[in-house]
Amino acid sequence: MKRLLSLLLLLSPAAFAQDALFPAYGNEKLDVVRYDLDLRIDPVQNVLQGSAAVRVKLASGLREVDLDLSGRLSVSKVTVGGQEVAFSQSNDRLHIGPLKSLSREVTLNISYSGMPRGIADPSAPDWDLGWTQAGNSTYVVSEPVGSFTWFPVNDFVPDKALYTFKVTVPKPYVAVANGLLTETVNGTTETTYVWDNKKPMAAYLATVNVGQFELQQLQTSKGLPVLNYFAPGTSQKAKDTLALAPQIMDYFESLIGPYPFEAAGGLVVGPDLPFALENQTRPIYGSSIAELEFVVAHEIAHQWFGNSVTPKTWRDMWLNEGFSSYFHALWVNHSITRIDALEIDMRQAYRDVQQRRDGSLTIETPEELFGEGVYDRGAVALHVLRKQVGDEKFFRTIRTYYRRYMHKTAGIEDFLRIAKTVTGQGALIDTWSQQWIYQEALPPYPGQ
Repeated sequence: MKRLLSLLLLLSPAAFAQDALFPAYGNEKLDVVRYDLDLRIDPVQNVLQGSAAVRVKLASGLREVDLDLSGRLSVSKVTVGGQEVAFSQSNDRLHIGPLKSLSREVTLNISYSGMPRGIADPSAPDWDLGWTQAGNSTYVVSEPVGSFTWFPVNDFVPDKALYTFKVTVPKPYVAVANGLLTETVNGTTETTYVWDNKKPMAAYLATVNVGQFELQQLQTSKGLPVLNYFAPGTSQKAKDTLALAPQIMDYFESLIGPYPFEAAGGLVVGPDLPFALENQTRPIYGSSIAELEFVVAHEIAHQWFGNSVTPKTWRDMWLNEGFSSYFHALWVNHSITRIDALEIDMRQAYRDVQQRRDGSLTIETPEELFGEGVYDRGAVALHVLRKQVGDEKFFRTIRTYYRRYMHKTAGIEDFLRIAKTVTGQGALIDTWSQQWIYQEALPPYPGQ
């Protein structure tokens, strides 16, 4: 087993290994540097015409490339350096090659089109994942492996890349994607929106959404743009709640460190989705759930934990959801000063974990990925650690962890290593992690 792992590490330029929970997706032999997507979308007919320039680093000797792409999207041409390259499609995979170039880094230019559609979420089969058409609008929620439903991608969580999105839509529709809106080109019947996502992003966080959106433009105390978009019919309460984003971001910066991206904001889509997703710089919400302040705080916390510091594997999901759950609880406690809301929240979360008999924080199956225990037990675990090491060491650990892995990937052991170094209490961290992260049984809550 160790020899096999060593071989995989040698073959992969980015030292990836295939994800154990979703082995059918992604290619550990690729390191995608950037995606430049040029998309023409008709939201009424649900037709997508796309051109993707995918810049990849190849493992030594690799002359063939496999990417994830839905079979509902038909590729018409692939070129490298202006020369056409052979390709084939099967089982939601795009096979390209053999490549004529001997370069270790190449740009694959892929032309494709079709009527995209989402898939059943392998981690929650009752939900759809990826591209969704709803009325005369389209939206994208891809966590964990839905990006292949709308562009050719290495749908592999640790392979972070830069993105640009050039999206042309019929008037009066608006296209909203990740990052900063850098250009708007008004035509007679169409509008082209150019979005630039300037920092590395995991594929599942990429999003393009088309609708008749209203813009709410704000900024943080440091002048960072906050762009909130609302579908027709969005409640005033949802708009008011998303308008809290600058305050929430300023508070989190005081605890964690600088906000990691070039822009922020959110998107409320027309369907009343019963969930939210932390798409990088632009989380997506249903109208009712966008009215909940703790949900908005949770998705903003993800910009630090999950988006900037991304899990090495899906088994490390606690680093996303447990951290964001704890920090949204910190915001609630900060905004409701008349009571100790944090302690009340953590005790209730502990009781919920007890009642559900949630297990450890290590993920073994796709169905466990979004289990409530990952959120609740994860948040309580951090609260207990804070009680044990004290505020100064706890928040210094959080800030050190964030600085070390900003725009990179991290696993549970990486966090534990930082915690041991910062606190100087290795034995305590070992005991805490064994009780709260790894063991199935729930330890007693402090003071009970």
